[in-house]
Amino acid sequence: IAGIGGFYIFAGAIPMAIVPWLIYILKKPPINVKYLYLFFFLVGIIISVGHLFRSHSGTDVLIFMLISLVFFAKSYSYKQKTISILILTLSMATVFNWFNSIVDQRIEYLSSIDSNYELSGKRIMWHNIYYSLGYLPNSYGQVDGFEHHEPSDTYSVKRALEINPEVKLWSNDYEDILRKETFSFIAGHKLFFIQSISVKIGVMLVYIGLFMNIGLVMLFYYKTNIKFHLPFLSCIIFNMVFGVLTEPDYRYLIGLFLFSVLYSIYIIDSAIFNGFVKKRIRISSRMNKAGS
Repeated sequence: IAGIGGFYIFAGAIPMAIVPWLIYILKKPPINVKYLYLFFFLVGIIISVGHLFRSHSGTDVLIFMLISLVFFAKSYSYKQKTISILILTLSMATVFNWFNSIVDQRIEYLSSIDSNYELSGKRIMWHNIYYSLGYLPNSYGQVDGFEHHEPSDTYSVKRALEINPEVKLWSNDYEDILRKETFSFIAGHKLFFIQSISVKIGVMLVYIGLFMNIGLVMLFYYKTNIKFHLPFLSCIIFNMVFGVLTEPDYRYLIGLFLFSVLYSIYIIDSAIFNGFVKKRIRISSRMNKAGS
């Protein structure tokens, strides 16, 4: 994670900081339930602040937490689960409301000086989705000077400006143009689009195999129940969405890498305990019975 740098690291740093503690707390409830509520309050702040730095850098943790807490945390009562979720929601809402107030001040200032900047605080999405359509080699260039649909920021910008030279970059109108162009391209090149999606998924499956490593092998030798797999698999699938919608660039897949590693670690831990450790316990038990 540290070798990548930039705000991309939040997608890996947040799960790495929270998930192990979350699993521990869900397995071994604290003596004082107030510590549980404090944990969820702090987690809400970390997730929301992380989201402001890097979009959805903590969404996978939120998914993991809700699935684990709501469906599989049998040590906690419904009342404790409900209070925990409310505290989590409250802490996140507090951070987002504070940030929105800052954005409102920005918009007010830009309006007062007649700025040409787009005043929306929304993050762009279709810009990335549109240029990623050219992930595979192709001859479907739609922009003057480009023979191919190129997976680059420049390509998306030039396409939008060709259609509307007056459009403000990164604005809602800009995004609407590229959204329409995305669906137009898909409609005209259905087979190529399906091939691109398939290749992207294939690349990410290779990454998953690489980062899970021996844990992937042990998965087939030591059986565990659904409550073990579902939270991890849900987060892995969620993180694959980024690679499908844009590109399976390693910088966009830090969350996928981290959850693959965590999944593997807990598979290995389960295999060691359920395999070797329990086998030794049974052998010791038999020896003690024979000695008595």
